[in-house]
Amino acid sequence: MHPIALVTVALVLLYFLIPVHPIKVTVDILLDQAISDLIRDAPAKDFSNVYNTSTAVSNLCSSLVGRTLLFIGPETTYYLHSLWLDALQAHDNREISCIGPGSCFHHVCHSASHRHHNGRSTHFPQKEELLATNSSLLRYVRSHSLHASDDPKDSAYTQPTVDGFTGVRLHNTYWLRHAQQADVVVLNHGPLPAPVSTYDDEKWTFPDQPVYVKGAPVVNAGLHATLTVFLPAVVGALDTLGGLKKRPVVVWHSSWLMDGGCSDRKQRGVMEDPLNEHKSLASDPWTLYYNVQGKFNHHI
Repeated sequence: MHPIALVTVALVLLYFLIPVHPIKVTVDILLDQAISDLIRDAPAKDFSNVYNTSTAVSNLCSSLVGRTLLFIGPETTYYLHSLWLDALQAHDNREISCIGPGSCFHHVCHSASHRHHNGRSTHFPQKEELLATNSSLLRYVRSHSLHASDDPKDSAYTQPTVDGFTGVRLHNTYWLRHAQQADVVVLNHGPLPAPVSTYDDEKWTFPDQPVYVKGAPVVNAGLHATLTVFLPAVVGALDTLGGLKKRPVVVWHSSWLMDGGCSDRKQRGVMEDPLNEHKSLASDPWTLYYNVQGKFNHHI
């Protein structure tokens, strides 16, 4: 997993919430820490002599005092929220983790004199408590399609649901009430999984699908998924957030692309232009399908 998404969200939040001068130090140290933790093929580098980790995280926490952050999205967003928790553990001097990628919340950035518990939060702190303890609230809610019903008993939340376009099960959790309480919403809708038909007979032409690019059926499929499912879902979620009485700052974090060399070591590297380089992944149409959507995902 690439850590750039972490840096993107941190940069935007810091731009809105704290003075400019701590931004570079905070973003650089989070990036360096994520890279050293995640890259397994090279020795981890010690950045302690370059940046002060505790100072960087303290700057981030100072900018979030009294605020509630809500992460909404698929497993990619869950991973991003987990990277934030990893960075905050040393600051809070305790383990901070989720029991799973369904839904969880964390009372974080406690001041030194208000660290009373370990693990996950067991009660929902109010605004007054956040201010009194110089802390903030971080919540994650899993939502594959960003379904935004105002009814927590909506069947999309309470019953197994299969996406009509892909034939793949969706996992959606009610999030609208949490968004009404949030100061910042970090949002993502990932690329759609390939429809079941592509695995049965590698059929990449869907019903009522126009030809967007001649001679590139997989690219066409990715564009069709983006235009007919992805964009309407994202626009619908943004419209819902924009209509809230208390309008949160909305931060979009894009999805990272798949390594084009996973199926063929001779083709290593992510495509720079999937519309023109689709032939390079002819042997791996599923990665191409994902990356075509991902490139447009970056333009939200």
